[in-house]
Amino acid sequence: MKVAVVGSGIVGLSAAHALLDAKCDVTVFDAYDIPSRASASYDRSRMMRLQYGPQSGYAHLARRALKSWVELEQALETRLYRPTGVCVWSATAESWTAATAAALADVGVEYRAATFDAHTGRVLNRSALGRGVYTQEGGVLLAERAVIALTAVAARKGARLRPRTPVTDVDTERGLVQTAEGAVTAADAVVVAIGAWTPKFLRRFVGRVTPIRSIVAYVTPPEDLAADWAAAPCTMIETRESMLYALPPVAEAPLKLAGTTNLRQTDPDRPESVTPQEAKSVLEAFRPYLPEIERYRIIGTAMGHYADPPDKTFIVERQGRSVIISGCGGRMFKFAPLLGTEIAAVLTGRTPSTTLDHWSRPLALPALSMSHLCRGGT
Repeated sequence: MKVAVVGSGIVGLSAAHALLDAKCDVTVFDAYDIPSRASASYDRSRMMRLQYGPQSGYAHLARRALKSWVELEQALETRLYRPTGVCVWSATAESWTAATAAALADVGVEYRAATFDAHTGRVLNRSALGRGVYTQEGGVLLAERAVIALTAVAARKGARLRPRTPVTDVDTERGLVQTAEGAVTAADAVVVAIGAWTPKFLRRFVGRVTPIRSIVAYVTPPEDLAADWAAAPCTMIETRESMLYALPPVAEAPLKLAGTTNLRQTDPDRPESVTPQEAKSVLEAFRPYLPEIERYRIIGTAMGHYADPPDKTFIVERQGRSVIISGCGGRMFKFAPLLGTEIAAVLTGRTPSTTLDHWSRPLALPALSMSHLCRGGT
């Protein structure tokens, strides 16, 4: 079976990996490098969590997704996941953490009320935080390592990699992929996984997906808090204005701070560098929650383009011989290996096409304001 994959972010590469395991003939196209540094996937670290407030559908998927990451580690024979535990705090109403606890109980995930232990009590401002929910399951995904490893394995297994080869058209019904050079590749199936570029490539997605720009900062904590951060869990803080994320340092990545305060619409084909002011604003958002934030030093930044639908759900659609994946902001990363496996199973006929239907069911809350676009992305 011949399959064309358009897009070399984590979803495209995960699908390619699963298709190669199913003995398919795979070609991967990308307008940029492979793996694509322009995609939302290219970052040092990402959070793997099961806490999603009242969105129990995501909690169910996240537990399955975590298992798929462990399986991918074994298949690639490289470390992709650092279990640290995850703690989610609410700085506003307690209803969010109460809903989180109820969703986890529904899924069967063990959890407990968060406490300020010897480490978190030093790095977080207790007075600014309300209730929290802690799970031992979850931690840091090594994003950059994952896409590099998937690319290397794909090449080793015989995939045709076509970096810097923009695709200008896909005939989703007939499985035809045309590049900017005019070459046409005929495939038995096509996977389109281009995230924020989807509405530019497929006009019927205009209005269904909004390209947004997200930035993160990598920082060095104060020397006297370095050991505390190294022992801390991944931390998420729900505020009135945004969601904030702190990923503890691991061997492969430094302490990462991110949030949704700087999200805005953008043109993914016109990337903008992260300015010093933007990087500083990431830290400033943490001021109420991290004591002496001015002692933290920025050592790097990252910028990604996310695809955000109004209802915050995934877009996974069958059209003729094609599967089109988009939506759900930065959340897609943690679910990619699971989604890639299911796409391969459907395209190769091992499972019915209805297997993918559950990805597009409403799993999130109603649309929120622009300041809350992509809540829960990291």
